[in-house]
Amino acid sequence: MNEDTSVPPTSPTDLVSRTLTPLSSGYQEVEHGTYARYLTAGLQQPKVFNIALTGGYGSGKSSVIEYIENSKELTVLNVAISSLGNDLGEPGSAAKGASKGADLTNRIEKAIVKQLLYRESPKKLPASDFHRHSKFPVVRATLTSAAGVAGAVAIPVLLGWNLDFLGQGAEEWLTGAGALGIATAGLTTVRAFLHQRFSVSQLSAVGASVTLAQRPTSYFDKYLAEIVYFFEVTDYDVVVFEDLDRFENPGIFEALRELNTILNESNQVGRKVRFVYAVRDSVFEKLGQEPTSTAPGPDGGEEESSSGTDGASTTNLQGDVDAAQAEVERANRTKFFDLVIPLVPFITHRSAHELLAKLFPEGEAHRPSDELIDRVARHVPDMRMLKNIRNEYCVFSEQLLVQGKGAPDLSPDTLLSLVLYKHFHLADFEKIIHGRSDLDTLYKAYRATVNDSIRDTDERLRALDSADSDASVAQAQADELGARFTELVDIACHGQKMLSITVGTTEFGTQVTDWLKFWRQAAADGSITVTVSRQVYNVPPPFKIETATLERVLNHPLTGDGFKNRATRSVEERRKHQDNRNFLRGASMAALNSRTEFTAHDTGLPLAHVIGALKSELTRELIREGYSDHNFTLYVAQFYGNRLSKNVQTFIVRNVDTNTSDANYQLSPDEVVSLLAEAGPRCLRGASAYNVSVLDHLLGHRDPQATLVLDRLAAFGKDEQLFVETYLSNGEHRDRLSAGLSSRWPHTLVYLAHEAQLDASRRVAYVDAALSALNPDISYDAEDALGEFLATNYAGMTSYTGELQQAQVDTIVATTEKSGARIADLSALHPTMLRAVVEADLYPLTTTNLRAAMESAPTIALDRVRGDSEALYADCLEQPEAFLAAVADDDETEFTIDEPQHFAGILDDVAGRWNAEHIEALIAGSSPACRFTRLAEAPTETWVPMAAHHRFPATIANIQDYRAEQGIDDALGNLLTAAEAIELHDKVAQSELHSLATALLNSRTAIADPAHRVRLTQSLDLAEPLEPSDVPAEAGRLLSLLLAERLVADTEEIFARFAGTDWATIESAMSASAAFRRPSVARDSS
Repeated sequence: MNEDTSVPPTSPTDLVSRTLTPLSSGYQEVEHGTYARYLTAGLQQPKVFNIALTGGYGSGKSSVIEYIENSKELTVLNVAISSLGNDLGEPGSAAKGASKGADLTNRIEKAIVKQLLYRESPKKLPASDFHRHSKFPVVRATLTSAAGVAGAVAIPVLLGWNLDFLGQGAEEWLTGAGALGIATAGLTTVRAFLHQRFSVSQLSAVGASVTLAQRPTSYFDKYLAEIVYFFEVTDYDVVVFEDLDRFENPGIFEALRELNTILNESNQVGRKVRFVYAVRDSVFEKLGQEPTSTAPGPDGGEEESSSGTDGASTTNLQGDVDAAQAEVERANRTKFFDLVIPLVPFITHRSAHELLAKLFPEGEAHRPSDELIDRVARHVPDMRMLKNIRNEYCVFSEQLLVQGKGAPDLSPDTLLSLVLYKHFHLADFEKIIHGRSDLDTLYKAYRATVNDSIRDTDERLRALDSADSDASVAQAQADELGARFTELVDIACHGQKMLSITVGTTEFGTQVTDWLKFWRQAAADGSITVTVSRQVYNVPPPFKIETATLERVLNHPLTGDGFKNRATRSVEERRKHQDNRNFLRGASMAALNSRTEFTAHDTGLPLAHVIGALKSELTRELIREGYSDHNFTLYVAQFYGNRLSKNVQTFIVRNVDTNTSDANYQLSPDEVVSLLAEAGPRCLRGASAYNVSVLDHLLGHRDPQATLVLDRLAAFGKDEQLFVETYLSNGEHRDRLSAGLSSRWPHTLVYLAHEAQLDASRRVAYVDAALSALNPDISYDAEDALGEFLATNYAGMTSYTGELQQAQVDTIVATTEKSGARIADLSALHPTMLRAVVEADLYPLTTTNLRAAMESAPTIALDRVRGDSEALYADCLEQPEAFLAAVADDDETEFTIDEPQHFAGILDDVAGRWNAEHIEALIAGSSPACRFTRLAEAPTETWVPMAAHHRFPATIANIQDYRAEQGIDDALGNLLTAAEAIELHDKVAQSELHSLATALLNSRTAIADPAHRVRLTQSLDLAEPLEPSDVPAEAGRLLSLLLAERLVADTEEIFARFAGTDWATIESAMSASAAFRRPSVARDSS
């Protein structure tokens, strides 16, 4: 389409010279003189009574007829039938045997009869039986009534009757005259009242009846007498029939010829009457195309007759129409006429341009472009149509363009295109105001194509994002395999220098920079060639490595989809889809017509298919070239929204008024402002608010009215879901939409994290925005998918890493806990969030997390944890194994408990919670300074590991307490061995000491060395020696040590106690005994 041809509005005075062109014909000597002379000459020929003036529409037939109508030598009657109507046929006529064609002929005859008989006034046809209503003739009726009254009075007078009221005086005569006047007036009044109210329908006499024959079905036959009478009393000698050809019924010409013959042979008419027919030649094209026709038979039924000449059939045995016979039949049109005068076409699609251009002269205000005029002329080769189009355009342009009542930026070309649509599609044009026209259907298809194609484009972009993610994984795998391959090649070269690596015909040199390309090439080629150099030979032969072999060595598929078929999407492809999306959002119907790759989902067809289905080629062409656009609704009537652009008005008409959504209808920021000012409440409370431009404005300006839209979206029906998906792909403030939804809709987080079709980076941003706006009064849905997403992406969300109000933090943490997510690394969190996560125990207990939670603590020892955070300390108590592992992994932390003053308290806390293994590890890892003076102050669960790790002194009280609880076990034995003596700080009864000494000497399992046991017993400072029965009869050095330290009496009884041991034991004891008596011992031993 050319540039806009609109011009500035002009005042009405600029169009004073513009007048409407009459559509009626006009005789022009230059154009019509030849035909007029032929027709005049034909009408003067004595044997020519039926003349056909043939030519197409707009050829000038009416102009020629106008010439003879204005002739003073001829009296011309014009009969033009524009429509038959629905009531012209007789009811039941078809049922009585009349064929469809015969019925149409009959209806045309009826229309002709009506035009003839209604043409003249009833008084000119006084003898006509054709009953017609007419005005009551007051004067004539008064005169005739007066004459009747006078006659009624005159008869008695003439008969000699005496009429008393007729006196001889003046007074009597006046009285009589008054009576006569009153009688005359009364009679006239009665006649006026009865005028045309009654008619005689039947006459009968007693005993007699008359039965008439059935009336003929032809209207010419029925009213033949009336027709003849009509021509008798009138002076018409030429009858012109126009528009008969529009009914495509050649049979009427045969009936008219028959009527003309009757009129010309009738002595009643008394003159010659000629019929002139203005018809198209094509009306006779029908002849010869129908193999048979039906006509009323003699009995009123139907009989078949050949449509060929002389009864010859025009069809062969297969039923096909014989072309030669058909042409002969068409040629028989001459049998209807005595003279045929053809008219050379006055206008064609080629000459129509010049004629239409003259109707729109150069320099005229608001003149359409030459390009459009030329385009229209090619489709409208008819002068009347051209004039009418010009007239309608003049009226529309004066109202809409000159007076400024049209839509903003309405151009002459656009206005003319709508006038053309009105001209050729009258009924459909009227439907535009109701939104039910073909153009409205096209508009709906246009918007559906735009919205569906944008949705498809967004899906392709998301697929590219996913593919890019896959490509990153593939690249990492390729690089890793490349490193392993390089190591294998180095080994295979045995210290020789590698010269190149070749795959197929592609040489990668010695350093492969793109391993993904390398592996794809290897997968396609099946082998890799490595060339190396040798010290002895200058050109060594290369060696090949088969891909299948590499698969086994590298333990990774190289020929599957991983490298062979995976393709990295190019930047150009992404740019192409983004360009498509930008194109679609602003595409006109004309622009979209040429892009057949874009289709609507419901039909699967492009817009070009819908445009191609419109009912006229001119309309299709005007839309394809952009003369008619999607704002056509605004162009068909006066425009009252002067404050609004036509784009906004179209949106109001199409969407606001109909409460329908159009997500991608593009509105500028200023247009959105004007839209909301004009129709804000109606728009925002309905589906029309589901528009990207509208929501961009509301969210961008933080307009409070956005709540109206967000509240509706939170219902999340089908329409709401489609719009949210569209906005998340195309909107400017997607994060604010996510936040707005999350404050209203419990399913927001699950939808954004799992259900919505989004790429990974956007999904994180939208979930982050939703988390920051959570409503504490809403219980949010939290599925496993949400938990997995949060656990994976929390570090990239400012909701976790940024500063928030405590209430927000608490809501986020509660939702995170509900989803089952665990925060793997607390160091990524904001301190406020970190504390809340710790308190909710939503993290694993690791070195990193302990360090993050205790930022200022020098170590992560349990006493440091206890002093830093009760929640953190509680988590450590609940997870002893994790805590101990964290301490072990931390290079900065040496002890599990640093400060001895916290030792007792911590042991109290772990007692009953931790198992013996964890307690022992805690005590073993604690600072050596962590000890108890009195064992009784420590939980009994901790005594064994404390003894094992020497965390209390070997005092008599501690030993006695421990012994009472655990006995002398390995742990206590270890402690006592290390101590070598038992401290006697407290006063203890000798009996207790003797009991302990006995236990110590009998604790061989816990204290294997008898010397240690004796030394510990010696440290008890016993007042009396032990009884032999208190001492275990243990082979070895025990007895000799006891005797040496005088812990037992050196008596025969003690030796008897050990008599069952070996000789070495006795011999050692003998050497230590001062009072040993050999004979007695010898006898016992024997």
